[in-house]
Amino acid sequence: MLLDTIFAAQKQSRVWGGLLDPSRRQISRKGNLARPPPAIPLSPGGMTFGAIGNRVMAEMAGRFPGRPVFGRLDFFKHLNHHRSTPMGGSATILRGNQMEYGLCMFVTDYTIDIVTLAKTAERLGFKMLLVPEHPIIPVEMKTPFAGRSDGVLPEFYKHTIDPFVALAAAAAATETLRIGTGICLVPERNPLITAKEVASVDLISKGRFDFGIGAGWLRDESEIFGVDFPRRWAQTREYMMAMKACWGADPSEFSGKYVNFPKLWCHPKPVQKPHPPILMAGEGEKLAERMAEYGDEWLPRFRNITPETLTEGRKRIEDAMSGKGRDASKLKVNLFGATADKENNEKFFAAGADRIVLMMPSENEEKSVARLEQWAADLM
Repeated sequence: MLLDTIFAAQKQSRVWGGLLDPSRRQISRKGNLARPPPAIPLSPGGMTFGAIGNRVMAEMAGRFPGRPVFGRLDFFKHLNHHRSTPMGGSATILRGNQMEYGLCMFVTDYTIDIVTLAKTAERLGFKMLLVPEHPIIPVEMKTPFAGRSDGVLPEFYKHTIDPFVALAAAAAATETLRIGTGICLVPERNPLITAKEVASVDLISKGRFDFGIGAGWLRDESEIFGVDFPRRWAQTREYMMAMKACWGADPSEFSGKYVNFPKLWCHPKPVQKPHPPILMAGEGEKLAERMAEYGDEWLPRFRNITPETLTEGRKRIEDAMSGKGRDASKLKVNLFGATADKENNEKFFAAGADRIVLMMPSENEEKSVARLEQWAADLM
């Protein structure tokens, strides 16, 4: 039986043995399991970790009648990012079973202010706050907005405040909330200035900054800033390499197609080493390759993905990272722009998402606080 296989691991692993042996009473401290554990492929065509959990729970119920089975699976927390091969397959990432919620909002000159938003989010238990970037919006636009059937860009895009100024204020007003860009339009910015802003906010926040990046979709906007739009991801890559040079060596220098600078001093250096996590947006064919080279966490858009494609995408990224010699166990997936549908979010979490980032409407303080309180009550 599968349970015997896992118990036999006591002889080889303190982690599996110590956390799964029912005689040590470490599997039922917090009540019954509310849902199955997340499904993570062990090997191509093999069992998923969720399937293993379901079978183990069934065997436990039969072998130890009358006992609460598995509680909240405390062992998932302790095994988070621990790599193991209990079924003889390829190395597997065992994630924690506590789903986290984050927020994203287009903060403007007429919405709730960033400080009140950040403090409220932290008080209610949200783990992350992302703010997007659109420095300007052209009056004449040829690019339709994909987020609406009529292609019309929402008004709040025109009023979005600067993300780094906003996040510095949020950082000063909070203590545990992670803050970040969702996303920063990297090729529209001078990489030297952006490198300093990223490091500065990371310093002010004491290492709580997440650098969400993208190449941009609004060609009309990008071209005003001189972006090589057909090759914007190549430009983004080079800008990121230049920023990494600034965050690392001292003095720094870089030479490329789009940016060149001689030896120079660029301070402060980020608190997080070697730099804040780079959250990469996108779902395209080249995403895994980009992630493997210079990304740390994936930021897929809710409207463009399903639980099945999220699982597939995560697996491709893990394989690409491993192929580059990187530790794929550190990969996190942040589902961006999700809705407050707990049942649906559970499906994405089971499919491999680590954090669900809810998109907040651009509303005033009264409506925003009421919405956050309701979401916290419903989801957490």
